[in-house]
Amino acid sequence: MRARTYAQAQDLDKGLNELEDRGLIGWDREANRYDAHPIVRGVVWQLAGKKDQDAVYSAIETHFEPMAVPDWEDVTSLDDLAPAVERYHTLVGLGRYDDAYTLFVDRLATATLFRLAAHRERIAWLEGLFPNGVNEPPQLDSTSGQAGVLNELALSYKLSGQPTRSLPLYQRHNDMAEQEEIWGSVQVGLANRGINLKETGALREAAHLFRQALVLNREQGNAYQEGVSLVELGRVFTMAGKEESARLVLCRSQHIFLKQELHQWEGYVGAHRAELALFQWDITAAGTWADRAWRLADHHKVEQSFIRAALFQGRAAFGLGELERAEERLHHALTRARAVNLVDHELPTLVAISGLAFAREQYAEAKNGLDDCLGGRRARPLSPSPSRCLQSSRQHRPRGR
Repeated sequence: MRARTYAQAQDLDKGLNELEDRGLIGWDREANRYDAHPIVRGVVWQLAGKKDQDAVYSAIETHFEPMAVPDWEDVTSLDDLAPAVERYHTLVGLGRYDDAYTLFVDRLATATLFRLAAHRERIAWLEGLFPNGVNEPPQLDSTSGQAGVLNELALSYKLSGQPTRSLPLYQRHNDMAEQEEIWGSVQVGLANRGINLKETGALREAAHLFRQALVLNREQGNAYQEGVSLVELGRVFTMAGKEESARLVLCRSQHIFLKQELHQWEGYVGAHRAELALFQWDITAAGTWADRAWRLADHHKVEQSFIRAALFQGRAAFGLGELERAEERLHHALTRARAVNLVDHELPTLVAISGLAFAREQYAEAKNGLDDCLGGRRARPLSPSPSRCLQSSRQHRPRGR
């Protein structure tokens, strides 16, 4: 296809329309931009030599390098991060893996983990740092950088419903961090691996890791991380039926976060105090704690916090016999969890919705929901709605989970 230039805008429009009619490019009407057809782009790229490919990557990197992205709390969609994402892919394509990971940490990691819960995208980006596969080390020069990549990828595997893929990555992260004596990362790694074990039912092993983490937290004088370890240990005690122990450690964790004015973490503890109250069948207290968690979630607008609070609000409303409110809150949680593919939040929400359907004697819908949970299939909506947090091992501590 010969090159053309156009003197007037209408002539350019005609040329673009012709290419679109031929299926060579497509117009994203919502974003108002054109892009080459993926097959066309792939063929052209394969025909280009390595020198030309590097030249294209370098030009793209130069174009996007000066473009800023918003602070993580101001990000509302992946479009806000588009310049950084394009530059990240370019750096990976050039084999500049250390620069790509630095860009990820500085401009992408916090917003995609906390604000957007964009775990499918994070997995695809981070796996690009493993050109030899994730069973081999990532292609970074420093051990600390390699450990950081492992932790970030493990987080997104876990939160997208793949906890068994996370466990070996967390272990590799912890081994590397201990080897380099990066004690802050060791503390985070112990807690994150404990969370994974807890959610696969290995409560004894999880409690052991949280206690190890607490010893290290106190040795290092890390009150923030101590609060994290305590709330997760409290969740293990709740699941194990050790209700008084759960209450004590959750209260201690909440006191730490109140003192540090970490409001998002206050909400996280509050959500799990609601969970404990539900176990104790103190439904009124559960509703109070869940409502508090919902209010605090608005402080940094962390997506997981909204979903978690709505789930416990729905469960508390169900316990109080407020079925319409329970349905609205649970479907709200389900819709948001599915929008960002947070499978580990979606599944307990589906179980709660199935319980609501059972209470309404909608037995077929209840069974379908539970069957879909057990079978790993994407569940169907169970009934119409009337209205139709893990950590990074980086030194930066976003005030939310």
